[in-house]
Amino acid sequence: MVPRQYGDLMAVRKCPKHENCYLVDWRPEGRNGRRPQRHFPGTEAGAHAFHMEMVRVSRREPVPTINPKVFQLLPDWKAQYRNDHAASTVKDLETALVHLVNYFGTMYLAEISGLIIEQFKARQLELKLSKRTINKHLSYFSGFLRWCADHHYCEPVKVRLFPAKQTKAPKPRPLHPNEVTAMLRFIEQEYRAIFLLYNDAGLRRSEALGDETYFGLRAEDIDLQFNCIYVRGKGNKERIVPILTSRLRQALEERLKNVKSGHLFLNPKNKNKPYQGIRKALKRAAAAAGIDKRVYHHLLRHNFGTHAIVAGLGLRQVQYIMGHSTSHVTEGYTHVANYLDNEAAKFSLFTEGKPATEKKKAKSTADVSKKRKPATAKAAQTRPKI
Repeated sequence: MVPRQYGDLMAVRKCPKHENCYLVDWRPEGRNGRRPQRHFPGTEAGAHAFHMEMVRVSRREPVPTINPKVFQLLPDWKAQYRNDHAASTVKDLETALVHLVNYFGTMYLAEISGLIIEQFKARQLELKLSKRTINKHLSYFSGFLRWCADHHYCEPVKVRLFPAKQTKAPKPRPLHPNEVTAMLRFIEQEYRAIFLLYNDAGLRRSEALGDETYFGLRAEDIDLQFNCIYVRGKGNKERIVPILTSRLRQALEERLKNVKSGHLFLNPKNKNKPYQGIRKALKRAAAAAGIDKRVYHHLLRHNFGTHAIVAGLGLRQVQYIMGHSTSHVTEGYTHVANYLDNEAAKFSLFTEGKPATEKKKAKSTADVSKKRKPATAKAAQTRPKI
């Protein structure tokens, strides 16, 4: 029996249809107002705590005259969100809204509180969603609640996410250069240039192929005279990416023989619309090459970042080439580069035409010069500066 201090026992009762579930109702608008009802999975004590929280929230501030439900305001918010963000981000939002609307859709804005959000997190964990995915969904919902508060539909609500240490992104597992070479032998010729733009130039899929927001590469963006590519990236920012490998240059030259102007990669099988991606081609090439790793568009971009660090490019230069707004993301590639450093002699990706033995010799000479120290501290002080 639950002690009387839990409050109104009639407001909390067992659900007749589900085990370990309680029906909770309260009157946020007073004695004569509506009486919303919610299912609460958990213990009876937890259900009473949830009821007390709902009563506290409803008494904290007067309920606004206009107190819409969540689903009623989502179309207006989505319209503004669509104007401010890339099409790929809006597509990701649509996926998140499936989970958010199922849980919050029929709730009044005045009912939403920190405890309600914690219940949502618990429910999503039961559905086997990762904490990182739940955080992403709640980030979208937090933006929606801020928009509602800015438009005076509700009071601000703080959304507490899972701690960052519990939601770290998995480290990318790049392909070895030998695996990249193997895939190049099997990938269809029409996709070769796209593959190399990802792997040898570090372009994003949207930058190379385009989407509803970006136009993708055009023939006019390839400057073979100066050996560079003009890329429009996130936020419509333009950067100049050098063509670092002869195989990428050769693939672009072949492409430009057939495409003199306009979009560089049009799909002849889809009424000459831009390619949406080459995911299936990547899977076929990986399978033919005997690679059992998961190969996807962005993994090839990770390849570029990791291989560039191993090959000796500076962190700042890699950041610029890849279009990272801060060096924090670029620094993530150094963890893989550290343990691949011993294999650097095999990486002909950015040193084409140089034998591996020559690179090993150069490295050993550099190591000797690093280890060479002056005989005494005094000698070091008196050595003339160059």
